[in-house]
Amino acid sequence: MMPFPSLYLFLTIRNISQVPQRMIDSGLASNVVQARFHASQLISASVDRARAAVATYNNAIGERHRNTEKIAGCIPPLTECYFSNLVPSSFDHLISDYTQILSTLLDCNVDILLAETLSTIREAQAILRSLHNIQNQKMEKRIIIPPIWMSFTIHDDQPTMLRSDELLEAACVSIIEEATNLNL
Repeated sequence: MMPFPSLYLFLTIRNISQVPQRMIDSGLASNVVQARFHASQLISASVDRARAAVATYNNAIGERHRNTEKIAGCIPPLTECYFSNLVPSSFDHLISDYTQILSTLLDCNVDILLAETLSTIREAQAILRSLHNIQNQKMEKRIIIPPIWMSFTIHDDQPTMLRSDELLEAACVSIIEEATNLNL
């Protein structure tokens, strides 16, 4: 893994609504295949725009700080993040949608992955499993999985609990165990 210098500027692609279900709900797609395709196009376009902004910035500042700007790709919750009961109950569904999102971000060569505002342990596990599956499918290409940061949304009245009423500590342990078991 490449070491980070003391200063990096991360430009975050906050593609929170570029998930298949939202494509269908908003009328941008009429089925899952269309929705996944459309979401991938929007994610790719957002990364392309971010790269263009970084290039413009680099040209303006000259050589002194060049290459300290990185692109952070968002792995959003698949549904409304404040209502854990809306998270799809099917682990296969989660893996399928997250695989599409992650494949797009990895194909765009983002520098870091941000799994944001997850409300269940199941979502985090599905993201890690999806990364593992992608890594295995693309083994001959020797893809490099960038660092991944995960954030959870916690219960309003109980700061040690996720919105799913699962313990935050259990979520952290689960992520470490899952990543270790999957050799990520």
